[in-house]
Amino acid sequence: MTRNVIISVLCLLVIVVPVNAAFVTINASYDGVLGATANTPFLTERNAVGDTFTGSPAENLWGGYTVLRSTLNNTDYHYRGGITFPTASVRDEVTITGVTLNLHGKSKFFNATLGDVTAEVIDFTPENSGLYNFTNYSSTTFTPLAANITNASFTTTGWNTFTFNADGIAKINKTGNSTFMLDHSASVYSYNLTDVWVPSEDLGYNYESISYSGGLHIPYIIVTYAEEAPASVTGLSNGTFTTCNSVSINWTNPADADFNHTLIWKDGVADTSISNTSHSLTWSGLEGNSSHILSTKTGDIYGEQNATFVNISFTTPTCTLKTWPRVMIDFDDGNLSVYSTAYPILSQYGFTANAYMITNKAASAGYISITNMTTMYNNGWDIASHGYSHTDLTTLTPAEQEAEISDAQENLTAWGFTRSANHLAYRGGAYNADAIQSAKNVGVLTARATYSGTTILPNITLYEMPIEDAVTNAKPVATVTGLVTGTTNQTIRILFHSINADTATYSWSEAKFSEFAKWLSDNGYQTITISEWYALNAAAGGVEPVASFTATSSGATVTFTDQSTNTPTSWTWQYNQHEAPGWVQFSTSQNPSYNFVEGTYDINLTATNAAGSDSEVKTSFIVVSSGGESETFPDAPATEYQEAHARYATSNDGLITAMILVFLVAAIVGVAIAIKCIREGVSDATIPLIVGYFIGVFILVILFATIPAFAHIGEVI
Repeated sequence: MTRNVIISVLCLLVIVVPVNAAFVTINASYDGVLGATANTPFLTERNAVGDTFTGSPAENLWGGYTVLRSTLNNTDYHYRGGITFPTASVRDEVTITGVTLNLHGKSKFFNATLGDVTAEVIDFTPENSGLYNFTNYSSTTFTPLAANITNASFTTTGWNTFTFNADGIAKINKTGNSTFMLDHSASVYSYNLTDVWVPSEDLGYNYESISYSGGLHIPYIIVTYAEEAPASVTGLSNGTFTTCNSVSINWTNPADADFNHTLIWKDGVADTSISNTSHSLTWSGLEGNSSHILSTKTGDIYGEQNATFVNISFTTPTCTLKTWPRVMIDFDDGNLSVYSTAYPILSQYGFTANAYMITNKAASAGYISITNMTTMYNNGWDIASHGYSHTDLTTLTPAEQEAEISDAQENLTAWGFTRSANHLAYRGGAYNADAIQSAKNVGVLTARATYSGTTILPNITLYEMPIEDAVTNAKPVATVTGLVTGTTNQTIRILFHSINADTATYSWSEAKFSEFAKWLSDNGYQTITISEWYALNAAAGGVEPVASFTATSSGATVTFTDQSTNTPTSWTWQYNQHEAPGWVQFSTSQNPSYNFVEGTYDINLTATNAAGSDSEVKTSFIVVSSGGESETFPDAPATEYQEAHARYATSNDGLITAMILVFLVAAIVGVAIAIKCIREGVSDATIPLIVGYFIGVFILVILFATIPAFAHIGEVI
């Protein structure tokens, strides 16, 4: 890379920045004015009254360079100026590719009789670049160091730039000062080197110095150089595979004095910077039997970077992961450090965990935001419930318990965390029988307490799940890893709250948590989330069933369909007939059919597997009418239609009885009338009256039976 260093005669200041922005200025002890004799400031030697030059009075001669005049031969035009720049800031290792000397003109050579006079820069080697003496002004070989500027091109109102040639570039001293002689062609080519030099204010071509115009036009040079980046690392090697998912990689740093760091890319993604005091790294969190590329570039203290990648490719060995124990990591409350610290630590090893959230804290300072929860959830974490307001459920009524749990479930579901919304952690591990039932009522699948115990089903219930340990501030890493190694054939569950440096009881330091996560990875352990655990155990029959069923009817025959979850292995079907109360088992098949007699029935299904059993009861689910037709209804409580139908069925039974009584009474009355008529004799006019009587009784009975039925049909509609 090409850079410029701008060097001026003012005070020592070194700033290396991109092209045209770096400045190096002269030491303040020189004050930009170089003396003509030892320890004699030039200011005291340049006050002689001289001629008037174009564009500038003589008294405005400038510091920054000295002007001496020869006492021999044509002294009117035999003038030379010496100028010095501190160039030690140009580093030894760089290659200088260009130099320009920049002087702001004030007056110029005006004697036309001398012909085409030019302003020039030639070599100058004084004994002391800071304080010249008189004899130094003969210390030149007249070697041109830059392209000349003609009298016509020379400006007295702007900058004159001398572009150095190869000899001029070679004169830049990287360890001290660089000194040049300002001259003109009349002096250079007309006079010998034996002149005696005295102070003067006349150079012929005059330039503004550090002291002129308040230092607005300070002489300066620009040194352009090609930056040499440090060499690449060598000896890049795999080092040692510490585990199937962790590798240690080593290399040798370059010998460049300005080497500062090694930049690291992992599989093409910029990852980290390793300082020059180190030459190795450990890459963890890899999958077994997977291929990867580690790439390096070197950089120096000046920000230069080697353009060449040095790469190494490798394949990790096949992992033999431990099937058991599996480690379930829980975080309660939703402290922000879980996202900012624990999440990235676990992610580098491919681990996941459960975050049990207090859902009304999601927008609060110090807690994980919904956006961050989504990031964690999408990367395998379970975002579960720690309640809506973090209230102890044992202090609430059953209705209040259900509201506290279900409000949190609704939040989690609305935010998209459906996989884990129905998993609960009791606040402080506190629960009672009502809390368990409330959790079941609102669809909770698991509820975690804080007591220590096994996680093997069916030795626990899903609503009293234990943890092995709640990690506290003072607990050493070895204690926590010891819990894992002491567990076999089950899932060990470990609870954390926050991962930070504070001294709260339930905080654990980042260093400890990092060590624990690395230990899990190095020793082949796997993590598991609560939804994964639930699905795994449900599939293996390790979770008790959740009973559910539907039914269809045809005549008096009802066919039942089991819809229970979590793989039940046996089924018990019972009915309770309202007209003859008492539960009666009618089948042990999974999907039975059964013929019911007239009546109204409750149905109970109990589904069972090795982990336990669960029942579902549907009240007034089946109604069989007197005509032998059956109907099935939704779950209890009964719907309006079901209740109306039941009322109609009950009232219809009474109507039949009433109809029979009415008909019997009417028949008795009719028979009595007929007997009387026979005994006393009946005229032809009486017979139609008797027939009309019986027809009227029949119509009355029909109306008595049908009007209530129509009333109930209207009620249903």
